Amino acid sequence: MKKNKKSGLKIYIVVPAIVGFVCVAAIVAALVLGVPAKVNAARIGKQLDLGNKYLASADYDNAEVTFNKALKIDPKSVEAATGMAKVYNEKKQPEKALEYVEKASDNLANPVQAQELQVVYNDTKTQLEENTGKSSDANKKSFSKIEKVIDTVMLTPTPTEEPEETVTPTPTEGADDGPDFDDNKNNGANGGGTEDSNTGGENKNDEEKDDNDKKKEDGNTGEGNGTDGDDEPDGPTIIPDPPKDITPKPGDETTTDGIIPLTGEDILTPTPTITPTPTPTVIPDVDNGSATNAGDNNNEETMDNDDDDEDTGDEEDEDTSWNNNNNTDDDDDTDEGDTGNNSETGGGEGPGEEMQEATVSPEELLNNYENDTLPSEIPYGNFSGSSISYTYGDGASAAAAVSGRITETQRDLDGDGIPELLVVEMQSGKIAFRIYKVNNGNVEITASQTISAGMETAVESVSYGSTQTCFLMNNNGTYEVGLASYCYGYDVGEETPAVRTYAEVYSVAGDGSVSLCASGSVQNGEGQDGFSASLAPAGMSGSWNSSNAETLQSMGYADDPYQDAAGVPNPLSSGVSEGGAETLAVVDAQMAAGSGELTIR
Repeated sequence: MKKNKKSGLKIYIVVPAIVGFVCVAAIVAALVLGVPAKVNAARIGKQLDLGNKYLASADYDNAEVTFNKALKIDPKSVEAATGMAKVYNEKKQPEKALEYVEKASDNLANPVQAQELQVVYNDTKTQLEENTGKSSDANKKSFSKIEKVIDTVMLTPTPTEEPEETVTPTPTEGADDGPDFDDNKNNGANGGGTEDSNTGGENKNDEEKDDNDKKKEDGNTGEGNGTDGDDEPDGPTIIPDPPKDITPKPGDETTTDGIIPLTGEDILTPTPTITPTPTPTVIPDVDNGSATNAGDNNNEETMDNDDDDEDTGDEEDEDTSWNNNNNTDDDDDTDEGDTGNNSETGGGEGPGEEMQEATVSPEELLNNYENDTLPSEIPYGNFSGSSISYTYGDGASAAAAVSGRITETQRDLDGDGIPELLVVEMQSGKIAFRIYKVNNGNVEITASQTISAGMETAVESVSYGSTQTCFLMNNNGTYEVGLASYCYGYDVGEETPAVRTYAEVYSVAGDGSVSLCASGSVQNGEGQDGFSASLAPAGMSGSWNSSNAETLQSMGYADDPYQDAAGVPNPLSSGVSEGGAETLAVVDAQMAAGSGELTIR
């Protein structure tokens, strides 16, 4: 007997251990295999959204980089390959576009993707035929393959949800299905369907049934809004609303199943007066924090929200005052108002604010900062088109009037897939830039630079001019922000005029900071070769200043600097004309000899 007991004991120990091991293995497998897929999908979605924004703003270089990142995450992404094809079509490179059209066609999965690819393919095909006059044999083969795939996928019917809607019990057998949708959970779990959807022979007595029906009509069940963890309410999608109370009465309990069978008339003729209208806004706070609701929702964050209220409130107050972002206060007010009607958060004030803050994207934070804080921090400059009085020998007062913000743009400068805010401004006559980055939900300035040589002291006896520009360069995937100035008729000492071209280029690092990667200057037309060499580390040739230098040399300006240089080619009149450079802003100041009136545009 003792031996048998020991054997039985081993069985009771080993079997649960095996079951526990299998459960743990299943959970680990789900985490390992499922979570990365969701994370990758979110990463791809972010890159696709950003790439489409760059496309819409005609920033094709950034769009190319962004869609390429998405393809590295998922080489089979149809949307990313289609985006790359769009980029190359816009760049008038249909040969490359065709490669990505083919890549996208290899993985087409639905008619929506096929329809978008059809438009891109038509553009690519048209460009190729215009370039060559006719399609090559290789292109014809590709065209045939792509067209066949697109046509096939576009004819594929879209899956529907109809089979789920047709699951309706017959009049004579529908009563047997009633208990399957209750599962002994708290009453009202069928999505606020009918008063009788939680019966089906499992009510212990009529009083319990009446109490539950009363709670439903008052909206106190807390589960009439589909918060039982399912995507759709359980009851209305499968069991039609019955017209009357079919709870078994004491005299009916002798039936076979203890349930009064539904008749066809009962199912097909519902009585509107017994179907409560869902009113989520009147759910009392006292019910939505119950453990039963939390269990049905499978929402661990909801259950933990009470513990996080105090910390969340304190952190948000500190962030708001530090960031000086007026829009944050408005968002907090909105959160408090919305939280009261949010059945998932239990009507708590703190958790609602935390969930709302978590949904704000970096782009939205930058937009809020750009619209609400930046105007007061750096007001727009109102000097454009104006004339400023200039006192010869003292240009500081005139230069001080040329201050203020010129323009701003959002770009992914550090290559992390999240844009930064680049602001271009004038600071007392010198062009400058700032970079703002989102860090832990706050907008922070990570870099600021002002050009070393901008507007200078003018010589009264000759014409004076100053042109300054800010530009962007994409140097083999690394963004650079450049500042350049061209000035003539300025005083280099003892009222001796001179002409100078000056440039500084800053490379943007992964944290949004910048460092000087190239700089150079040409004065009186001399030093052009050295100027070009100094800009080479930034991926620039400096050739945009060649015409200016050659003209100054041909007129012997270095030997006779009192000549009027107003007619000499201005290398920055329309920005930096360098391959790959994108001009963001140009500020020009001019003054005729002896006039004392500086005109800004």
